[in-house]
Parts: sequence; structure tokens; C-alpha cells
Amino acid sequence: MKKARSFTLIELLVVISIIGILAGLVLSGLDLAKRAAMRTKAKAQISALLLACKQFETQYGVLPADGATTSATLLPILSASTPPNTKNPRNIPFLVPTKITGTTPEFKDPWGNDFSVALSDTGTITAGSTYETVYNTAAVWSWGPNKYNDKGEFNMSQASGGGGKRDDINSWR
Repeated sequence: MKKARSFTLIELLVVISIIGILAGLVLSGLDLAKRAAMRTKAKAQISALLLACKQFETQYGVLPADGATTSATLLPILSASTPPNTKNPRNIPFLVPTKITGTTPEFKDPWGNDFSVALSDTGTITAGSTYETVYNTAAVWSWGPNKYNDKGEFNMSQASGGGGKRDDINSWR
């Protein structure tokens, strides 16, 4: 009488552990791809916000605001979402919101934070997480996923996060 051949417990455990290792490698690769995609999206949003400010300046001869501000402050002006708008009297949409919650338009980075914006008619701005001098009329930046600036200082206006990983994304580097 022939005995049926079956796998031993050791063979099964080896196969299961190999499958587990391969799954771990694939999942970590997907996480890295997701992080890279979020950084790319943030860069594209920064470019869109910067371009909207420049187009506004070209159309009206002035910047939409002066000094330090956020994307939440600029969005009603640049998206023409709240007519009549004294800063944008022609109601030209320079920027499309990334999300609309109820009737409130939002333009946030991929981590749910408002972008920081510095505007100046003089062409010189002290801006960003490292407080660099930027020679331009507009500078836009995101604090990144950890909501800390490059110096490791916590940005209190952006909620909680981790510390100083140099993950800020800006328009001048």
C-alpha cells in the first residue's frame, strides 16, 4: 500500500515565510512610491499657486496680498469663489480649489495643511522654513508631512507632527 505524499510542517513554514518576506518588500516599495507621489503633487500645487499669484499681478498690476499669508487667505481672491470680490472685481478664476467642503473651497497640500505664502512688490522676501532671502515677488512653501520647518521648529498654526526631517517643499529651491 502506497502512502500519500504530503508537505512537512517545515516545508510549509519556509514557503509561508518566503511569501511574507516578498509581501513586505512589495508593501514598503508602495509606501515609498506614495510618498514620492505626494511630494510631486505638493510641488505641482506650489507651482499652480505661484502661477495664480503671477497671473493676478499681470491682470490687475498688483499682487493679491502683501506680506506673509496662507493659501486659505488667498483662495477666495484667486478662485473667484466669493463674488463680489473687491480684490478680484472681474471675478477671474486664477486658481482651482483642490477640494470643496460644503460651500467652502480649499487649497491644501497633500497632508491637509494650508500652504504658506509670502508676497512682496519689492522683489525681496524673507520666507520659508529656513528664513532665506528669496529674490522674487512671490514665494510659496509647504511644511511637509511632519508640519515642522527645516530647523526643526514646530509650526503651531499647522497642528501636531514630528520633528525636523528636512521635508519642507518650496518654490525657490
